[in-house]
Amino acid sequence: MFNISVSTDINCSVDQMWALLDDTENYPAWIEVTDRMLEVAEGGGLKQDAEYREYGGIAPFKGESTWKVTEYEPQSRQSTLVTMER
Repeated sequence: MFNISVSTDINCSVDQMWALLDDTENYPAWIEVTDRMLEVAEGGGLKQDAEYREYGGIAPFKGESTWKVTEYEPQSRQSTLVTMER
């Protein structure tokens, strides 16, 4: 098992960023490695323990993955655990 951590600075308001993160259905529109959503978080948004599934990745490692929100502090912090299916 390994961990990957990614961070970046984005020039937008906190409200704009969290609205984008909360809209799991539209991830393929702005996340380059997400080809399509297979299942979105119940209720369409993120919260503690929410799960969503997607198909994507970097060739030749494309496949289905399940994302579970493990930490969620609105407008502050979100952590997810990703399980890849091959």
